[in-house]
Amino acid sequence: MELAELTADVFVKARALGERAWQLAEVAEGTVRLDPQRVTQAMVQLAQNAVQHTARGTAVRIGSRRCPTRRTVELYVADSGPGVSGADAELIFERFRRGTARRGSRGSGAGLGLAIVKAIAEGHPSGRVELRTTAGGGATFVLVLPEAVPDRPEQEEEER
Repeated sequence: MELAELTADVFVKARALGERAWQLAEVAEGTVRLDPQRVTQAMVQLAQNAVQHTARGTAVRIGSRRCPTRRTVELYVADSGPGVSGADAELIFERFRRGTARRGSRGSGAGLGLAIVKAIAEGHPSGRVELRTTAGGGATFVLVLPEAVPDRPEQEEEER
């Protein structure tokens, strides 16, 4: 799957979720081996969370980047909402758990969204989801997935 195409597809789907100042922050190039439907599902869920925790017109950034030293790619959603407290950061990825700070929330849920995102990330070899602080306030949720794996053994030899 082309990472740029996946990032752009997620961006288009996310823009339909709410009136925010959607930004395509960065787009990585190259091919990655992942489940595009599941990754799109996870990213759209992260974008939905951003909509629930931000006001109309606020910035929500979507992007992807390669991390060659760690041999991973990152796909992320960054918002400018209230952020996530340290205590909540430990539990928001658990099933049926939600953060205590629901300031700016536009809905209620069963607390499954981030647990599903975590399961999708961990369904990829060495995959994970991380919560990072957003400069200026807010939260950045990052899917960290393995970098491209050659389709054919001879391709790996050519790249060496």
